[in-house]
Amino acid sequence: MEVKEMQQHLETIQQQDEDRKLSKTYCDTANNLKDAVTDLSNARVLSRALRTTNEELEFKLKELQRSINRSAFVLVLVDADTDGYVFDDKYLLRGTDGGREAAVALKLELQRELRQTSPDVAELPFILKLYANVDKLGGAMFRNGMHEASNLLRDFCRGFCQTGGLSEFIDVGDGKDRADHQIKGVLEHFKDNPCCKHIVLGGCHDNGYVCDLDIIKSEGSLRDRITLLKSFQTGRQYSDLPFNSIHLPSLFRTEAFSVSVPLYVAHSPPENTSRERTGSTGPGLSYAARAGSSDGPIVEPAPPSPTNSANRRVILVNAVGQRLDGLLRKPPQAAFAHYHSKKRELEATNGLCGSRAALRGFGADP
Repeated sequence: MEVKEMQQHLETIQQQDEDRKLSKTYCDTANNLKDAVTDLSNARVLSRALRTTNEELEFKLKELQRSINRSAFVLVLVDADTDGYVFDDKYLLRGTDGGREAAVALKLELQRELRQTSPDVAELPFILKLYANVDKLGGAMFRNGMHEASNLLRDFCRGFCQTGGLSEFIDVGDGKDRADHQIKGVLEHFKDNPCCKHIVLGGCHDNGYVCDLDIIKSEGSLRDRITLLKSFQTGRQYSDLPFNSIHLPSLFRTEAFSVSVPLYVAHSPPENTSRERTGSTGPGLSYAARAGSSDGPIVEPAPPSPTNSANRRVILVNAVGQRLDGLLRKPPQAAFAHYHSKKRELEATNGLCGSRAALRGFGADP
């Protein structure tokens, strides 16, 4: 009897343990189910939020892309501080109008070239930036015999800047390689700009930009975005670079500057010479001027002789015999300072005299 009771008691205990385990399993399952329901609800909320955020980001991305496309441009950088990128005389000799025509022609020629190599950017706006020391360039042109073009150079630059608001001819002033520094700075700033779809670099007259282009060529995304505008003289190392190149001989000079041969004034021959003297000739008139005013035989200009060339006076003249003066040297800084000092003294003196005159008008003592 006792054994049977013990077995029943043991079975009861085992049943209770199983019930407790089952109850615990049920509670755990219920809790897990509750957590799963909560997680599912949170996932739905998060999914909706992510979908909304994704739609907003896609909208912003499209807006940004549209904004980039609206602001896209082609950047043209030209080192005009050298004879390799001096415009043809047909533009320079027309002054302001020639500058406008040169800017338009440069854009049209670049568009024509880019349609063959990069047609997707050929119709974008072109930002033209030319850099030069205008005074130095004008002096070089004058020494080369381009006197009229030299005198009209600043008018040409102004006209170039008056075309559509995207064309600039920038005077970098005196200093070694100032144009190079300007162009390298602009190139570094815009090469990673997403709005700058293409860059045309006109600076191949020497190897000054090779190092910068060597760095750029290693970046695959930039290699196809740069085109070299070559001049009649091109640095040897540019042939090793993997960039496309173009040449515009119809716009720029096709030969280097050369020292011009001055016109020497024709001196009247001595009285005992066999040539006939003319009434309107004299040591101050050129050959062209005397040819237009003389009724008799023309005395031709005599070239300088090796024996007396040091004492011979040289005068430059234009095609109609008018004298051309050379460029004046820039006064030293001390002269400018002295001038402004005297000017201030005179202004102060004039102001004091004016005050005394006003006092006299009111009866005050001088």
